Amino acid sequence: MKARLTTVGAVLLTVLLSPFMLSAQEAPPAKRALPQLNVDLSSVTYPSALQRQGVQGRVLVAFTITKRGKVNDPVVVSSEPAGEFDSAAIRAVKQVHFTVPDDWEASGDSAYQYQLSVLFKLSPCVAPDCVAPKPHDSADDFLVIAAQAK
Repeated sequence: MKARLTTVGAVLLTVLLSPFMLSAQEAPPAKRALPQLNVDLSSVTYPSALQRQGVQGRVLVAFTITKRGKVNDPVVVSSEPAGEFDSAAIRAVKQVHFTVPDDWEASGDSAYQYQLSVLFKLSPCVAPDCVAPKPHDSADDFLVIAAQAK
């Protein structure tokens, strides 16, 4: 015997499922405000050998931000070209400080996971197939280290 869904059955099914559908829509996950990035890059320089060679790139760096806005344990997640800008990106990230939102203190969390895309751009771009690096899609924010092409 085949089961048939009648109009009454469809209405009953909808009524029975409605509370579950509403509860899933009513409770979106709470998203904390992102901290404000503050940085002084005056001591960070473009790697000179890469600048002379006309190499541009990007590095995705992950770290934690403390309640006081300090960067802890920065690590390279990915880089293009691989390994070329890693140490310069880590140096730049260590110069970053964050102004954390007031709700962080109340949240009870000890730190916040963050990803920063560090872009290394030359101007003007001299390579024939030159494409300026773009921030990583997964990054929370980005930072640009710019230099004049030599």
